[in-house]
Amino acid sequence: MTILYIVTVLLQIALELPATPGALHALTLTSRRLHGIAQAPIVWARVFYAVPGHRLRADVAHRVVATATPPGRWGHSGWVAGDAAPAPAWSWREWLARFPLALPARLRALLTGESEAAPAATGVGPAASGLDANADAETIPVHYPTLYRSRLAIGAEMRAQGPHARFDAEPDDEPTEDDVPVAPRHVWRMDAHAGYVYAVVLRSGWAITGSRDTSFKVWCMPPLGTHMESEYGPVLAYTEEAAHEGSVLALDFERTGGTGFLVTGSSDATACCWRLDFGAGAQDARGDVAGVSATKVATLRGHARRVAAVALTPRFVVTGSHDNTIRIYARDSVADDAAPLHVLATHADPLSAMCLDPSGGERLATAGIDGKWAILDLATGAEVAAGTGGPKYTCVQWAGDGTVACGTVDGQVLLFGEDGSPQLTIPGELRRPVRAVLVDTAARIILSAGHDQRAHVWDLGGRRLRTYDFQTHTVYAMSRDGLRLACAAGTSVWFITYGVGLPYAGLFA
Repeated sequence: MTILYIVTVLLQIALELPATPGALHALTLTSRRLHGIAQAPIVWARVFYAVPGHRLRADVAHRVVATATPPGRWGHSGWVAGDAAPAPAWSWREWLARFPLALPARLRALLTGESEAAPAATGVGPAASGLDANADAETIPVHYPTLYRSRLAIGAEMRAQGPHARFDAEPDDEPTEDDVPVAPRHVWRMDAHAGYVYAVVLRSGWAITGSRDTSFKVWCMPPLGTHMESEYGPVLAYTEEAAHEGSVLALDFERTGGTGFLVTGSSDATACCWRLDFGAGAQDARGDVAGVSATKVATLRGHARRVAAVALTPRFVVTGSHDNTIRIYARDSVADDAAPLHVLATHADPLSAMCLDPSGGERLATAGIDGKWAILDLATGAEVAAGTGGPKYTCVQWAGDGTVACGTVDGQVLLFGEDGSPQLTIPGELRRPVRAVLVDTAARIILSAGHDQRAHVWDLGGRRLRTYDFQTHTVYAMSRDGLRLACAAGTSVWFITYGVGLPYAGLFA
């Protein structure tokens, strides 16, 4: 019986244990050989992916190679980066070739990309990224125990443990009493708009904001995990000064490589469609970005009052208005004054907000001040679920687990199941309208913001964890993408980044 065979069997046994650090710790206490087995990258990779919400960016997941060398160490005050070169690392294909383990199909796909791609909801793997797993790309050595601990620290930071401080010690020095704590700059306030900012969407390393000044602005976000995050912050890359004749109240966009598509809604009762060019696609070494532009391709008319909400799918452009109607257009044939596929009178009073199915299906959640929320099939226009008789709803979000969250005019946040069953009520202390609500069941948090001039972070039981105070400015919109949160407050846009200064922060989705 060879040593390789024994190690393979022991690894397989370790992979049958619960995917928790506690189980691995118990293994380390058993024997010296099992202590080594408990440090194996494959075991820690399984622990990392077992936590809901723990995933890597699609464009880096297939480039990761496992290493036994951490990129630094955890000190008494947080993370201290090291400068030692990592030990030679194996790709996951090489690793599994040496140890032919029976892995769950999803875990193997996440690590190697060799089998069927991971489910779309994970957002990881070569198929999701559109990249060839065999492409000649630079590999990224990762120490999985450090990766796991870093992601847990970021999750704790999101749940109000505060930004993690760093020290001004040299990377290989121990912190001393003479060292000064340095909080990485993780909050940026941008004041480029001349009027209230009513809309913000943060996606794929870019943000777009819409304002009462009739403009929309395109922002390029700095790469996570780099010095540019704290030195330059978000960069204003483009402004469309007179996008509408009235306020830009709502927007949605998508990015595909260097191009994209944007839809905006306005108080002038129109919606406009725009073709986006993202130019260089990223900030350069000086924090600049060039070549970004937008070209209007259609103006959609037909609403009698302001367009308060818009949504964009691969097949449809959707607009919702204070004239109580929702109009659904075929995206591939949008043109000036195009006729809609459906005009729906879903609400008896003005529609407040819309949100797409987060699973990627072509369904839409809507909410209105008539006290009704509904789920619509975009292809048919049919109403497939609804809740009525509620308070006046001001915003809506559809969480990935089927939960529908609504904010109300009297400051409440209400959560329902898709069948209309009530799940949670968070009362409004000041009874002021909630303008935005976000739910992340993987991170176990709810965010709400509005006319109380604050953004609140709650746990899933309704206990407040943290509050951001926006200095007497109403928060009109929020958007979250990975480790970033954007809030439109007054005439400013605030960008908050979690995990600044922590190892591997730039790899997390």
